[in-house]
Amino acid sequence: MEKSSLCLIFYGIALILLGLVGYLSNPKKAKTSLFSGSGMGIIAIILGFFSKLALALVLSLVLISLFSLMLLWRAVVSWRLVAAGNKSKLFVASLLSLMLLLSLFVLGYLYSVR
Repeated sequence: MEKSSLCLIFYGIALILLGLVGYLSNPKKAKTSLFSGSGMGIIAIILGFFSKLALALVLSLVLISLFSLMLLWRAVVSWRLVAAGNKSKLFVASLLSLMLLLSLFVLGYLYSVR
């Protein structure tokens, strides 16, 4: 299995786990964490299995870029709430930032191997 395949598969697993952590931190309000983390995680795993196809790598770069933009937007909103005194958003802001950093690392790696 290629390194890019393994990278996408591990990235997908990590997103699923982080989405689950976000959901378990507040099951009533954090369903989006579970859906977005698991959804993108499953897509990344599928793309990892098809990474030998040129289209899969391009699609991975596009989807992870879009996912990163969404994470950036949500993280900025959460950090602004934390800065305004809403300390209950600290965990969410940190989790979103961690997912964003992971996504940016994977993007950089995939871009370098393309």
